Amino acid sequence: MKKILSLISIILIINMNILAFAQDIKYSKAEYIEDLEIVRNILESYHGNLYENISKKEFIYGFNNTKENIKENMNVQDFNYLLSKFLYSLKDGHTSIDLSEELVNNINLESLYLPLKIKFIDNKIYSDYNSIDIPAGSLILEINDIRTELLLQKLEFIAGNETDNHINYLAHNYIENDLPYLYPGYFEPRKLNKIRFVNSVTRKVEEKIIDSSKFDINNINMFAHSNYLKNSYLNTFKDIDASFDMKNQIATLRIYSFEPTDQFLFYSVLEKFFEDVKIYGINDIIIDLRGNLGGNSDVTNTVLSYILDDDFYTIKKSTLKNIDIDTTYMDNDSKLLYEDLKESYTPTGSYSRNEDGSISEEGLPSIPFSLNNYDGNVYCLIDGGTFSFASIFAQKIKDMDNGYLIGTSTSGNYYETTAGSLLNFNLPNTKIQLTVPIMQLHLNDDIDGETENNLLSVKPNYEVPLNITDFVNQIDTHMDFTYELIKNKRIVSQ
Repeated sequence: MKKILSLISIILIINMNILAFAQDIKYSKAEYIEDLEIVRNILESYHGNLYENISKKEFIYGFNNTKENIKENMNVQDFNYLLSKFLYSLKDGHTSIDLSEELVNNINLESLYLPLKIKFIDNKIYSDYNSIDIPAGSLILEINDIRTELLLQKLEFIAGNETDNHINYLAHNYIENDLPYLYPGYFEPRKLNKIRFVNSVTRKVEEKIIDSSKFDINNINMFAHSNYLKNSYLNTFKDIDASFDMKNQIATLRIYSFEPTDQFLFYSVLEKFFEDVKIYGINDIIIDLRGNLGGNSDVTNTVLSYILDDDFYTIKKSTLKNIDIDTTYMDNDSKLLYEDLKESYTPTGSYSRNEDGSISEEGLPSIPFSLNNYDGNVYCLIDGGTFSFASIFAQKIKDMDNGYLIGTSTSGNYYETTAGSLLNFNLPNTKIQLTVPIMQLHLNDDIDGETENNLLSVKPNYEVPLNITDFVNQIDTHMDFTYELIKNKRIVSQ
C-alpha cells in the first residue's frame, strides 16, 4: 500500500491556481456533453466504489440533471460549476476536478487574491486575521456585494465533501484555507475588495474597501491563526510539532499532515517525543489532528506503532475494481503510476481475483514498537478537516480502551473508503482534469450492518463544538476542554 497518495495535499496545491473569470472561454454544447459523458464512463469503469455513499439511481439522476443544464456556448466556468455539483453528489472527498494548465496559464495570477482569512463557527464566516481594517472575530456579511450564505452555496460544491454532518465540515476546511484563491476563481477578481462585516470590537456593521495589492498573502496564511487563536493548529508550514506542559504533566503532539515534506525530520520529532514522554513518566498525551487532511499509510502506521500494544491493521483489504484502464485521457504522471501499479499485479503477487473481475489484496498488520512504546491515555483532537488517513488514525484511537476523541466529527467513512492510487484524466475538449480514486480500502469489519458508526464519519467520544465567545477571547475550545477532561479523570482514578 505504498502507493497511497497524499490526495488532499495535492488537491489543495492545485486549487491554489484554479479558474479565474473565464467568460470569454466557451465551447459548444456538444463538446461539453462529450466531456460529461467521458466523466461518467471513467467513473463507472474505474472508480473504486462509485456507489459507496449514493445509489446508482441517484448517480444517474445527477448525471442527467447536469446534462440538461448544459447550454449552448456557455462559458467553461459555468460548466466547471455544473460538473462540481455533480461530483459533490458522490459524497466522495477523493474524487475531484481541476481546470487545465492551458486555462490556468491564461490567468493573471495577481488577480488570484482576496485579502481575507476566515474561520467557520456555527456555519458562519468570521475574520481569522487581525488586521487594522477588519479585527479578528468580525462576522463577515458580504464580500463584493455577495452575501456570504450565497457565496458558500457555490464554493461548497467546488470544495467537495465527505461527511454525514449537515454542516459541511470538509468543504469548510477547504474554504478556510483557500478562500483567497478560491473566491477569485468563481467570482469577479478585483484588487479592490469591498468587505461588509460586524466589527468584533465596536459591534457595529461596517464596510471597508481593501486594496489587495498592499497585502502579503503568505504573511496572512502564516500568521492568521497564530496571531489570533493561541497555539494555532492550522499552521500549514509544519508537518509535526511537539510540546510539553511539565506543570500539568501533559505532552502534546500536533500532526498537521501524514505526508511530511521532510520525512526524516518528521520521524526524528516523533521518536524524540515518545522518548521524552517515557523519560518524564507522562501518562496523558494529546494528539492534535484538527485540519490534518491525511497522507501516507506508512507514516500513519509508524505513529500508531508508538501507541498501540498489539499488531494492528489500518487497511484490512484493498480492492482494485479494474486493472485494465484506458490511458487515452491520462496525464503523463498518471500513466507512469498506472504502469507501475499494473506491473505489481502479477500472478506471483499476493492478490486474488474476484468473481466480478476486481482484484483484492489482503492488508498486512503493522507491529508496535517495543522501544518507547506508550501505554498511557491518548486524547485525540479532531474536526471536519480530519480526513483520509487522519480519519483512519482517529478510528484506531477510538477503539483503544484508553483512547478518547474530542472535537467534532471527522470527514471520512468508518468502514471503508475509496482512496489508494489516484489517477488524473484530462477531458479532451475543456481540458478539465478529473481525479479518480481507483481503489476501495476496507478499514473495519461491519459486524451488525447498521451500527451508529456506519456513517460517513468518525464521531468523537466528546462532542465539543467551537463557539464565537472563545474565538474572540483567543481560547482554544477543544484544548481547554481536553485539559479539564484529563483533570477530572485523574480525580476519579485517585
